[in-house]
Amino acid sequence: MSNTDNSSVPMDDESEVGNENATTKSTKVGDKRKSEYWNHFWDFRDPVTKKIVQVKCKYCEKMLTGNTNNGTSSLKKHLGACSKYPPNVDKKQKLISVYKSPESDATIVSNWKFDETACRLGLARMVIVDEQPFSIVEREDGLSSVKSSIARIRAAVRYVRSSPSRAKLFAHSSMLVKVSCKGSVCLDVATRWNSTFLMLETALKFEKAFNRFAEDDPDFSRELKDGVPTQEDWVNAKVLSLCLKLFYESTKKMSGSLYVTTNLYFHEVLEVLSCLIEWENSTNMDIRIMGRQMREKFDKYYGDLGKTNIMMLVAVVLDPRYKLRFLKYSFKKLYPNDFAKVDVICDNLYDNVQKLFNHYDAIIASSSSKNNRNINVANVDNGSENLSSSNSEQMKKFYDDFDEEESDFIVEKSELDYYLEEARERRVEGEMFDILGWWKEKSDKYKVLSTLAKDILAIPISTVSSESAFSTSGRILDQFRSSLGPNMVEALVCTQDWLRASNVCIDIERFLEDVQKYEEELDGSDTGITQVNEFVGNN
Repeated sequence: MSNTDNSSVPMDDESEVGNENATTKSTKVGDKRKSEYWNHFWDFRDPVTKKIVQVKCKYCEKMLTGNTNNGTSSLKKHLGACSKYPPNVDKKQKLISVYKSPESDATIVSNWKFDETACRLGLARMVIVDEQPFSIVEREDGLSSVKSSIARIRAAVRYVRSSPSRAKLFAHSSMLVKVSCKGSVCLDVATRWNSTFLMLETALKFEKAFNRFAEDDPDFSRELKDGVPTQEDWVNAKVLSLCLKLFYESTKKMSGSLYVTTNLYFHEVLEVLSCLIEWENSTNMDIRIMGRQMREKFDKYYGDLGKTNIMMLVAVVLDPRYKLRFLKYSFKKLYPNDFAKVDVICDNLYDNVQKLFNHYDAIIASSSSKNNRNINVANVDNGSENLSSSNSEQMKKFYDDFDEEESDFIVEKSELDYYLEEARERRVEGEMFDILGWWKEKSDKYKVLSTLAKDILAIPISTVSSESAFSTSGRILDQFRSSLGPNMVEALVCTQDWLRASNVCIDIERFLEDVQKYEEELDGSDTGITQVNEFVGNN
């Protein structure tokens, strides 16, 4: 056995490779190997000659050709490249961490390195304990690409509104540059993106006033940590304001509660998609990045419009200005290279509309049948002769034969077929169309469809008000607005309870004594009650 000191590299007593021919350096007596590189490998010897034929790395378990006569250059080379060899795991310079000891006020300085596992566990703990949405770990949802511009404009607005004297000086600056806006700038709320839109929209009207204000107030530039808004910031604000206006108007439309919104959904989604495509091709780098990020989020929820909630598409069919023909036209524009998919989507939609129509038709027919049975129509003899009774048998057969012959050429059409084939109502740009009023007017002609339309168009697009949709602050979690399954909710609640539980040692013996005393008191009170009941019963 070599006299080399192996204390610096611990060696196992067993090879742990499941091969009786594998040995470690320390198990061979008379081994003249002196290099410490052999300590990092297991030997594999020929059962006959007992010579080393192969070695196996203890870290990555890679097999190498081993021979004491060939030296250790190959072993040294492998250890230098082995990804699992401890000195190779992290060769980066470690960071210095300074923190106070939890047991005393002493300051401790130590090396620190990033631990992905610890970070993931810490993040999971935060989401569970603080009841954060899972989306908190997603990328920053599209305004982050121009957040520096927003921050500088917000800081400028905050400065102007911070005191009456500054507001007065800003008003004077606005007058000097002849700003036509009569109002003043407004500060946004960080958790409400609609207020950010309104802040930018108003601030843009005072762009020249801010530039003049920087000359009139010397403290303006000094007190703003990130500097005054630059020309690039105002350009970003203009483009961003135009982008946010689209979402602002769409959100207000779809969150309405005093008018029909179901038939608006598909049109609003189309408009948003069209704008996102335009932003993705913008020459402005920030807008292009923002558009790409928003498009990814859009595709996640609305990417395949063929999988949209079927009732939202039925509402478009029931809009006499568009009907099924508009949907087919739109899908062809969205999928220009896949008309087969368009046919499948439209056929599936028509089948669903037909099923809905048949269901309502059966309900209305059943209701009409009951009403007819309740009405007793008396036969009144007014002295006139029944004309049909005068027909001879020959003429009756004549008309029956005619009906039978023509039956092959008669194609019965339903209300739905007549409605879809009928010319569309003229669409007037900018005019508010009273769709419920239209169906009320056509209720005699389309008795079943008008009833169907009344129910479908009553469905709101969203149960969240526009105020809640604009806010990114707290959400109300209930059974209608939660996308979490019951098992996930149970897991989160239980884990949160475990994490919040305090690590307090419980004196079991003391609690058992308290329980015993409590039980004795209960026994005594039960005895007293029994004695009272017996006394009352005897008397």
